[in-house]
Amino acid sequence: LGVDAGSVIPTNGATGSLDAVFSATKLPLGRPRVALLASLEYFDAIRMLGLQEFDLTIIPNDDIRYPTAKVIDALRSIRPDLYYVSVPNNPTGFLLPQEDLDKILDVVEDGTKVVIDKTLIHPDQYCSPKALSERYGDKDIVLVDSFSKSRGLVQERVGYIVALRKETARRIHPFAHAPSADGMNLATAVLNDTNYHLAILAKEQESNTWLTAWNGTQKLATYYPSLANFACIKLKKMSGSECTRILLKKGVKLRSGKDLYIDDRFIRIAMEQPESIPDFLSLLDQTLNDAR
Repeated sequence: LGVDAGSVIPTNGATGSLDAVFSATKLPLGRPRVALLASLEYFDAIRMLGLQEFDLTIIPNDDIRYPTAKVIDALRSIRPDLYYVSVPNNPTGFLLPQEDLDKILDVVEDGTKVVIDKTLIHPDQYCSPKALSERYGDKDIVLVDSFSKSRGLVQERVGYIVALRKETARRIHPFAHAPSADGMNLATAVLNDTNYHLAILAKEQESNTWLTAWNGTQKLATYYPSLANFACIKLKKMSGSECTRILLKKGVKLRSGKDLYIDDRFIRIAMEQPESIPDFLSLLDQTLNDAR
């Protein structure tokens, strides 16, 4: 990771990591804690993790794109205690450009803890702990990652936190969210094995190729190119909720925009099963044409 070992804390997956960071942020100051975020897929999880004890300021996405300008304005005006961002963006799979992330981090003031969730896989990796430490070592930044998507360790629940400030790491209990010994041993065994990671990237690229070709012929929907675990399709004549309801009857399970707390004109698809994309697109075409 390129950082001091004292800044790294193993956790029982990304959710455990977030819980640990949120808990460490809730210090008594005699006023409500303020959190700024622009992703609500984990709204229920956020409430379970206790983030409802913060005053939440939620910035809606611009379509599926990250609302960079609005977030910068909010950081300047609100000065939140906590700012959360996922790179790539969850739930849409849209990758926040590095220059946008830099613009955001440039305006973060002392007193705001930045949580960067990088659990989704994307070929463009610019959120490494070492790179962020070199550029923003003076900021209170915490990186959250897990091995579920990058190494396939879903059941084992292994993740980690990297805190650029050691005092932040010291506030996070090292054992309260620790993974199992078996999970740690397996994570150690696959840590340097990039085959799984590269295989997922290849599948995402293949899915993107199928969807891009389909996009050029489809007039009732628009595919937003993605090389992450998820991608979104915007429907022009049908709601995402209605589309997913019909497709479920045909054996296809998707998430609608409403499910993801974004515009319900969208449906979201997984990019890790390219072999299923042609059949899915055929069923989607049929569904959209029938709704004309």
